[in-house]
Amino acid sequence: MGVQLHAGDQLNENSFDSSIQHGLWFIECYSPFCPHCKHFAPTWIELVDKMKTAATRRLEHGPGGLHRPGRLCIRLDVDYYPQMKLYEDGKFIESYNGDKKVEAIAAYLEQKTEAYRSTHHQQQQQQQYTDPAAPATPAPQSSSHLHPVPDRLVQECRTLAPVWDQVAHLLAKDGNVAVLDCEAPENADICRAEHAVQFPSFVMYHDGTKVAYSGPKEASSMVEFARKTIATPGSLEISVREFEDTLQKKRVFFLLLHSSRTPLWIIKAVETVGKGFQGSAVILKSDSQTLYDRQELSNMKAYMLVFKESEPRAWAKLELEEDAGTGTGTVGAGERQQKLGTAIRHWMSVHSIGIQAELGPHNLHRLFNSGARKLVVLSCLSGIVPSTASNNRTSSVPAVDHSNPKALLLRDEIRLWARQWRLSQIARAVDIPIDWVWVNSEVWAEWLYDSYGITLPPPSAEDPTKSSSIIIVDPQHHVFYLRQENGRPIAFLPASVFQTLLAIEMNKLQGSLQGSLASRIAWRVQRLKHSLRMVTEPQWILFWMVVVGVAGWWYKRRAGRSGGGYGGLSSSMPATASSSSSDPKPAFATVFGLASNVPLKAD
Repeated sequence: MGVQLHAGDQLNENSFDSSIQHGLWFIECYSPFCPHCKHFAPTWIELVDKMKTAATRRLEHGPGGLHRPGRLCIRLDVDYYPQMKLYEDGKFIESYNGDKKVEAIAAYLEQKTEAYRSTHHQQQQQQQYTDPAAPATPAPQSSSHLHPVPDRLVQECRTLAPVWDQVAHLLAKDGNVAVLDCEAPENADICRAEHAVQFPSFVMYHDGTKVAYSGPKEASSMVEFARKTIATPGSLEISVREFEDTLQKKRVFFLLLHSSRTPLWIIKAVETVGKGFQGSAVILKSDSQTLYDRQELSNMKAYMLVFKESEPRAWAKLELEEDAGTGTGTVGAGERQQKLGTAIRHWMSVHSIGIQAELGPHNLHRLFNSGARKLVVLSCLSGIVPSTASNNRTSSVPAVDHSNPKALLLRDEIRLWARQWRLSQIARAVDIPIDWVWVNSEVWAEWLYDSYGITLPPPSAEDPTKSSSIIIVDPQHHVFYLRQENGRPIAFLPASVFQTLLAIEMNKLQGSLQGSLASRIAWRVQRLKHSLRMVTEPQWILFWMVVVGVAGWWYKRRAGRSGGGYGGLSSSMPATASSSSSDPKPAFATVFGLASNVPLKAD
């Protein structure tokens, strides 16, 4: 038969009317939150496979149904989920209310298909369905591959198939798009090697570098991600002169310092991280011995360095362990590369804040919720128009013209303090990261009060320090400092700030818990959960087993010695008739194997 039975195309509000205009359409309406839909999903897939392989018709296979209970489902009068409806040439025929077994539904469809064929035989002979998303020619070979890792039994996988087809069509000239079915036995080893634990998951390979995608499951977002990844170099090799130029032009940048001894998997890990940042953070790399000497580092190891505000010395460094692990083979190297990539990504996120950067929603989490050991010097300044406010203004006058010049000078002066303190840390061989940021005290007044309990007076044009404040925050321990060691408030003077930082560094200053009572309790609960998770990890379980075993052996051995000593002493000292329960018992001395004269000295 020439009947076109569609069961597998994903429909939405925009494509529904145009898609069902021709042919016989059997539509499943379901919701991802419906447990019955999840139970019915394997049946629907089996039904599509059964109809697809039938010799009497051609059936396009894909995820079927309406996956969101929105306006379209309301317009279709969906009474419950899952509900199946039959459409003929754009017109609703009926809802299927029969048995929800594959054989029953297949028999129903065969009956409807035969009726449709007999009525529209001539018309159907002329109709030929083609996939408009299918390229006319094979995709060109390139070094870019985008793979989803699906599972046929996961409902989200089948609803995503049309989106994936669209991605393949849009990226036909950019790379190769493929599907990997992790249910197929022949793909089991590949899925394990890819560490596929969630379905569907998406990974991209470009020039041998693997980058995972975790954004919206929309064709436009996936295509943008793929094209950005292709265009973004994982790292860029530079010379010493290029490094010096970058030092003067960039406020913050990262450098991989490596040598001929650096293993390839370390460089690959850095390049993978660089591609993942999609151009928001560029990683430069160099194997120059001159740069090693300038930073006073040994070329026996590789380092990640971060440079800020044209400072020739690195603001912070991360030593990349070249001998981490002894695993051999592709899997061992892949695991090491993945772990190192995670560490580099977290380190870069922590150290990506510029000196005296403005606090905003874009960096709030990195500053205060990274979990890293560091301090934050927060300057609460009034009289400076924040960049967020300047972006919302319709005036073409720059925001700096509306700011208090004295407040701007104060902000820039604190930037010099940050550099001086960093030089002091280098001289003292102290490597505690410190972020220096400022915030508009008027715009963030409510947040400052809720977090640190401070309320600042109205802005002062003559002296901005009167309506400003400096807070030193320890995000890891959830505490903050408003006063110096002598009890006075932290002043807008370098000596005051430096003395407070030094007192915190030497554990001479007690901080205050930040946030409300409820947030403090929640934070402590989270800390407890984190600690429990840590001690229950496999390596810690093994550690505690060893500790308990050693303690048990020591206790058993000591108990045996104590018992022997007591028996020997008792046999040579017969009990007297005058002994009573209230008398002192010299046996206390012998329980621990001490000499008999020890308790006598205490009498």
